[in-house]
Amino acid sequence: MAVEKEHAGAMNNLALIYETQIKDFKKAEKYYLMAIEKEHAGAMNNLARLYYFELKDFEKAKKYCLMA
Repeated sequence: MAVEKEHAGAMNNLALIYETQIKDFKKAEKYYLMAIEKEHAGAMNNLARLYYFELKDFEKAKKYCLMA
């Protein structure tokens, strides 16, 4: 419900659940990007980590790490 109300922290937390517990990296990416649109720095860092460790996209990892 908080995500529907555009709460960036909830978007980030939901992304973390998708990433770490469910292992649905596409949904994790989706919710991180939604939080990033709201300028959530933690989501930027978390998305960088997702790109680096799970998706092996080092250019995107660098981009979001620098953004954070």
